Amino acid sequence: MYLPIHVNLENKSILIVGGGHVAFHKLKTLVKFTTSIVVVGKTILPELRQFPLAFHERAYGPQDLDGHFLIYACTNDHGLNHAIKREANARGLLVNVADTAGLCDFISPAVHQAGDVVVAVSSHGKNVRAAVAWRDRIKEWMDHGHTGN
Repeated sequence: MYLPIHVNLENKSILIVGGGHVAFHKLKTLVKFTTSIVVVGKTILPELRQFPLAFHERAYGPQDLDGHFLIYACTNDHGLNHAIKREANARGLLVNVADTAGLCDFISPAVHQAGDVVVAVSSHGKNVRAAVAWRDRIKEWMDHGHTGN
């Protein structure tokens, strides 16, 4: 069971390992809250480079974990994702293994922000489509002036 919390990212860095479509999907949400993100991947898709982040187009190594607060393992190599989780957990770091909820120390909910109001919808990683659908319904409701202001 995951505890829904909001984390202060001030002066904290996030590492994303992987430079493909899953990393891009994660970045679209993360950059709304911080740009202190480093992306490491053998290949980094051009669309990721639109974000003002640090990119290292090369293979991941355990030293890449140094100095980061949260880790996202977003590669298409399950063995590498497992290794990233083991290495990060050994250092006391929290890891999100994209598309493998059972390996995640934390999950990223479907998020919508309108001014100071942030709504996060989660299915505990079990039904992402339902969480996104609920988020979209709430977004539509908020976009029609129902923000509590």
